[in-house]
Amino acid sequence: MMADEPPPNLVRRAGARPPPYGARVTLVLYDGPCGLCGRAVRWLAQRDRRGALTFAPLQDEASAPYRSAAGMRGAFDVPDTVVVVERTGDGERVSTRAAAVARALRALGDGWALAGALVAAVPTRLADASYDAVARRRGRGCRLR
Repeated sequence: MMADEPPPNLVRRAGARPPPYGARVTLVLYDGPCGLCGRAVRWLAQRDRRGALTFAPLQDEASAPYRSAAGMRGAFDVPDTVVVVERTGDGERVSTRAAAVARALRALGDGWALAGALVAAVPTRLADASYDAVARRRGRGCRLR
């Protein structure tokens, strides 16, 4: 990485095109054809009383700037992960796997913020291994290929 490049989990926007969500909103990107992912999105949306979350499928055009930051090469190279994007002072921070779950829970506020802090407190390797175990078992017919 060159000295003037942002870290790989930070997206800087060139030009006047604004991000597809508001300044105080967290963007949750998920695997659109995945049934488990859709249920998780509905679960989050039902608990989002503050309107802190916006959702979009990873395959959607609005998700394009974040796919490479999450390690994807194209619209159909969707990893077994949720991606959470938050605005920062000079760009957007991209989180995946267990860190993304923790950030989404924190964005909900109230007791869910505490649950997010507890997820974030679990060592990254253990938390991501747990996330990956669920992602591997989410169902063979879950995704269109």
